[in-house]
Order: sequence, then C-alpha cells, then structure tokens
Amino acid sequence: MKNNWIILLILLGSLAGIEAQNPLLKATGIANRANLWSVAGKNQGQNRPTAVESGSASFAGLTISNSLFIFHHTESAVPGDYIALQGHFPADAEVGLRINNRKNYLLLRPLQQGNGIFQTRIPPDLPPGQYEIFVKTGNLRSKAALINHPVADCFNSPQVYSGADMVVKGRDLVMPGQTPTIRFVQQGSGAVSYGTYEPKGSYGFKLRFKAPRELVAGKKYTVFVSNGFGEAQVKDMLTAIAPATDYYQLRVAFHASFTAAIVNNVYDLTRDNRLAAHMKPGDATTNYRDAIQAAIDQASADGGGVVKIPKGTYQCTGTTGTGLTLKSNVILEGAGQDQTTLEYAGFKSRFLFSQASDRTIGLANIRLVNKSEGGDAAEKSAAAIFNNDVLFLKNVRWNVGVGDRIFIRGSNNVVIQNLKATETKAGLGGPLRVSGCRYATVQESEFSLAQAVQFVNADRCFIEDNKFIRNNGIPVSENPPTTVHIITNEFMSNSLVAGNQFLVANGANARIAGRDPNGHRTKVRNNDGESIISEGGGPKPPFLHKGNVTSATATTLTDADQHFGAIENRPYVSIIRGKGMGQVRKITAVTGTTLSLATAWDIMPDQTSVYATFCFGLQDVVYYNNRFENQQRGITLYKTALSRVDLVKNTLINSGAIDLQPTQNIRNHGKTFQFTPVYDVSLVGNEGSSVSDQYQGCSMGLQVIQDRIAETWGTACIGLRMKNNTLRQQIPNQLVIVEDNYYPSFNAYMTFFRKTSAGTNPATYFKDNGVPLILGTIIQDCTVQNAEKPVSLGTGTYYTLIAGLKKMNSAANTVFEKKPVPAPGEPAPSGSQYTLTLPE
Repeated sequence: MKNNWIILLILLGSLAGIEAQNPLLKATGIANRANLWSVAGKNQGQNRPTAVESGSASFAGLTISNSLFIFHHTESAVPGDYIALQGHFPADAEVGLRINNRKNYLLLRPLQQGNGIFQTRIPPDLPPGQYEIFVKTGNLRSKAALINHPVADCFNSPQVYSGADMVVKGRDLVMPGQTPTIRFVQQGSGAVSYGTYEPKGSYGFKLRFKAPRELVAGKKYTVFVSNGFGEAQVKDMLTAIAPATDYYQLRVAFHASFTAAIVNNVYDLTRDNRLAAHMKPGDATTNYRDAIQAAIDQASADGGGVVKIPKGTYQCTGTTGTGLTLKSNVILEGAGQDQTTLEYAGFKSRFLFSQASDRTIGLANIRLVNKSEGGDAAEKSAAAIFNNDVLFLKNVRWNVGVGDRIFIRGSNNVVIQNLKATETKAGLGGPLRVSGCRYATVQESEFSLAQAVQFVNADRCFIEDNKFIRNNGIPVSENPPTTVHIITNEFMSNSLVAGNQFLVANGANARIAGRDPNGHRTKVRNNDGESIISEGGGPKPPFLHKGNVTSATATTLTDADQHFGAIENRPYVSIIRGKGMGQVRKITAVTGTTLSLATAWDIMPDQTSVYATFCFGLQDVVYYNNRFENQQRGITLYKTALSRVDLVKNTLINSGAIDLQPTQNIRNHGKTFQFTPVYDVSLVGNEGSSVSDQYQGCSMGLQVIQDRIAETWGTACIGLRMKNNTLRQQIPNQLVIVEDNYYPSFNAYMTFFRKTSAGTNPATYFKDNGVPLILGTIIQDCTVQNAEKPVSLGTGTYYTLIAGLKKMNSAANTVFEKKPVPAPGEPAPSGSQYTLTLPE
C-alpha cells in the first residue's frame, strides 16, 4: 500500500511538470489530478481502480452539441477492459456510458485525460452488452460512439440463393452467450425472412449462416446482423439467384453460375464426335495444343461445357504468344491433379489466358508443368493471365517453373481451392498475384515459393487455411539481394487472412539473401524476409501530400500553396495536427488547390490545421489465427496507412515481430511529403516466442519512423490497443531485425533517423515541438517472459495506459524509454509523456 502511494506521488509530480511545459495538451487540470488520486486510492484490495462515479443520470436530459465529437474509440470491450477516446472535446470533459439503451447513464472516471483524449475503464461489475459512450460538458453531449456493436463489412459472395451457405466478414459478429440473427429484407415489398446461424467455423470476425428458404430469384435484399446486443446493416446488398447444385464444392453462392447445363455437357477429348480433333490416351509425345483449343472454342460456341482431358501426360507447346485461351462458360478439367498432366513450353506471353469480356471459367483436377528451361522469353512468360469474372481453380497442381506467375486481374467472384503451386526460380515474383479483384477466396491451398503471393488492390478477400512454404531450395540472387516476402497485401480492404501456416522447407530456418545461415547481415544489407507485408505501394506510394489548411467548407479542404495532381487509387485526407485533429475523410475529386470530400467534416479545420493525404494500405482487414515458424520476419505493416486492422490470435515461433511502422518522410528529392497514419489497430491474444531463436528476439507494437525530419508534423498513431498478448524471449535478449534493430518488447515509440551526411549540423537533430506522434495507446493484460525491456516507449509517445502486465523472470522496471540522440551540447529530449502504469 505504501509503495502505491509513493508511485502516485511520483506520477502526479511528473504530470504537473509535463503539463507546464506542453501547452498543446495542457488543462488536464487539478480536478483531473484529484480524480486520478481518488481512482488509485480506491479498490486497493483488488489492485485495480474503480472506474465509475457514484450514481447515474438521465440520458434524455442531455442535448447533442455540434462542438463535441468522438473521432476514434475502442470498439470492442468486456467489463473490466480499458478504453480510449480521441476527438474534439476539452480537457475537463466527462465521459458517460449507457448500456443497452437504458434510460440512465453512468459517468466514467478518468484514468488519464487531456485535450481531445480520455482513457478510462469499463466497470468490471457492468453486465456485458452494447455500450454507448459519449463526452459531455454540462448538459451537452456528443453523438454516442458504440462499443460491441456489430460491424458487418461484406459477404463472400454478392449473390445468394435459398438455403445457400454464406459468410459475413466483420467485427463483433459473435458475442459470448449470444446467438446471432441474420435478417433479410426484400427491396420493394419489405418482406422479412431469417437466415440460420451456423456456429461451426463462426467467431467474432466471421459469421457463417444458411440463407433463408423464402428468397425470390431476381430480387435484391438488404441484410442486417444482430450479435445479441445490437444490429448492423451489412454494407453489401445481395442479389438472389435460382438455387443450384454446387458441383465442384466451391462453397460460395456464385458457384450457381456453373449451371447443370454447363457441367453436364462434357466434351471428351478422346472420342466426342462433336470435336474435329481428339487425344490419344497416354500419348505423351504429340502436341495437343490445337486440339484442346478447338475443344474449348467448340464448347463455348455451343453455350458452355466441360472440356475433359483424359488420364495421362500430354504436351501443349508452341511459339505463339498464348498457349490456351479459355472462354465463357467452359471448364477445362482433367482426371485428377495427380492423374492428368499438361506439360507446356515455348509460349512468349502466357500459357493460359482469358479476356475480360469472357466470364464463368473453371480449371479443375489437373496438373500443369512449365517445361521451359530458361532464357529471357521463357522467364517473362506468365503461367496464366485471367481477366474474367466468375473464375475457379480447384484441385490444380501447378509448377510455374522458371516462368512468371499466375495472374488474376480485375476479376470479380474468384475461388481458388486446393491449388498446389510451386516455382523453381526467383526474380519475377511468387506463384500467384491477385490484383484489382473483388470477392476472391483462396482456401486450403499450398504455395512453395521464394517470393510472395500477392494481393494488390484487392477487396473482399478470404485467404484461409493455406500453407505458404518458404522453399530454401529455390535459388535467389545475393547481389542485388532478391526480395523474399511470403504474402504481400497492398491496398487491401474488407478482407480476412485466417488459419494460414507459414513454414520453411529445405532447411530449419528461413534462408534470406544478404544474410548468413544464422540470419546475420552479410556485406549486402537486406532487411526483407517478411512473412506478411503491406508497404503502401513500396517505392511509389500514391497521392502523398502534406500541408497547412488555408480554408475549408463542410465538404472541402483548400491549401493555396498546393497543387494536387490527379486522384490515384482511393485517397483519403486526415487532419494530423491542430483543429479537428483525428478526422479522416475520403477524397472524391481534386480541383487545383482544393480537395472535395465524400462526407462533411464534423469539426471544420482552420488555419491551425495540418493535413496529410494518402491511400490506406490496409482498411478493415483481419489477421486471425495464423501460425509462423522459423521465419526471418513475421508481420510487418511498413510505411503504410492503416485503419481498423485487427491482428488476433496469431502465433510466431522464432519468427520475429508483429510490427507497425508508419512514417513521416520526404521522398522524391524533396518533392513528396509522406505521412502514413495508423488508426484504431488492435493486437489481441497473439503469442511470440524467440526462446530457441539463435539470432533475434520477438516484439509486438509500433515504431513510427521519423526519417531525417527534425520536427514532428502531426499525430501518426491514434488508438493502438494491445491486449492479452505474450512475448517469450531467449536469454540473453536479442534485438529484433526490422527497419532498425528494434527492442524485444511491447513497443510504442519513435525511431528517428538523422541526416548524417550533414555532419553535426544542429538543424539535423530532433527538435521536440510538443506534438504527440503516438497518442492513446493501451497495453492491457499482456505477459512477458525473460524480458529485459518489458515495454518500450519514447519521445513523442503520449497518454499510454499500461495495466495488468504480467512479468515472468523479467526486469523490475516496466517501461524503458527510447530517445533520439541530442545535438552536441544539448540535453536529451524527454521520453514518453502521460504514461500511467497500473498493477497486475
């Protein structure tokens, strides 16, 4: 008890000193310090603060104010959890909570608060439910933000039929002790019907159900999902189609496009008299390219069918640009992925091809082998370029050999199941690239690779239960070193990456170009080797601008000193400093110096406001229950903007870190200002272990890269949450190999790279301008074992709440500070500010 009082006195003294020197976050106030005192002074027997002021008040007695707003908040919480709010409200604002639409609300006691930031705790004795939280001053309140409200992002298919198996991706879709309901409303008539919840395979981010039996083909349906606490509309609208048999067990509703008329119309290449040319079973020498193409053409012209290739090994060679062109309503099928083999070679552009004007194409039960031995033309020739909508690859074994990968481009409604793809040469990329696609499912497949399977500009992707095997037996270049990721996710949204395994073949550990067998850097510096990476466009990130607001209207922002170029990708603008900080809006149009926005500002920016434009590298993406073993690096979200990304229950064994790396950077010879913020990211229930790792530790969290820029432009991270994660380190601890050598700990700090070419010029050293770089981080109920640095914070980190950290054989001190090197003769910059550590 005595130690707790001493800690509080030290804390309050440091808060007072920081408040005096930091006017931006000033006005935490004497009243707030009194609250902190009373919070920590109560409930000492449980070593946890009580979080509710006594009594309650009528919710109806409050009036909504247009000057109080919550921009970001913790969206999921159980009783006893710690939460953070960020928005536009004064430092002495109060926060209320109402549960399940009750008449009265509770007033939550602040643990930490300042201008636009509030951290508190959901009362442990509060029943589970949907919580409405709001900020208030007097009788005025903000619009309520919801905790535990279901978020229903998308389906796995835009089509549905009566009784179809369907999936919704989202957040808080399934809650403990509750049974979800799925309500369909028919457009026009308003007729209501209900789907049937399927608990097997369902969890908070994924809801499985069977569609109602009452659906009418040709009608459109709006769908609502309830998690037992609240109800939300799914962003997608569904179109009902006629019921159909799932002949190839694709398990997505758009399988109905492969109708009985297509599947039952079989063109047997050995004897069908509708075909002008036939194949001799088992003939491994004749070139059957023309015969197969003629059968595909005939089947498509007849309205569709299955072109059946018999058991055996066959040749398909040529010197033209394309091997086989697949066409509408045709399925190319063998007798089995280990029974029918097509060996191909000689094509200058691609082996398989489909045009965007075609649709409903399948490839099934076949083995494809690239027999090309090398040479410039062979290495540039793609295994396939598919451009069509409605595509499936099922039970296909594909050795792309020395050639380029399987491309799926701009396709909607794609299913890949039990694809076994391998490559034998690195340099062009991994065996598969999915780009510009919507509703793409990749399941139960296996990839043996040296370079990444890529998902780029992809929306509504379900990447589940696959094996990604880093094959050390595939030669890679040492100089320059080959880039060797496993999965690349660039500009991906509304997607689920779950249940995948990341393994190593032909060696106990990942072999990385530019490193010795133990993973240490050789003369060739190379930090690559991420198992999952998103890097916001890599060397050419789109639509990057930073500046000061000249003026704004409800739906515009103007910077008179800027000339915005044409819109690239899907750009957003964020206020990163000054009035309205934390607001994010989608850009719909650009006119010279003015951005037009999809929705109005809540708080109008003014000339104190600093903005940044960017494209989210990941938006509404979940990484769930993936396993990484003996990889060079784990999950790295590198110099990319993130919004509402969840990393949950992933396991990393000797595989480095889960690290987020937003950046503040000047590129393109001083012409491009890059600022990539991170908003509302959660790391929950992950486990990292480096106990038997010989050369690096493991870490989780965030390192903001401030690259050769002396002063912080704005706030780069809001609302990072780390809960129930575990880190187990080797003894002695080793640093983590990422952009820099990072601390093996739970991290929320800045990495400052100074422009060393300028010598000791004082202007090149970090200057603390009092701008929070990282704001409102919560680290709750995490565990460290053998940790020399349990938690690492640092300069630019503001309002961090650490609660319930369990330390096993770890340092007595919880927080370690990382600070930039000061200019010669100057004192070191201050470390993290407004950090509150609560006991286990």
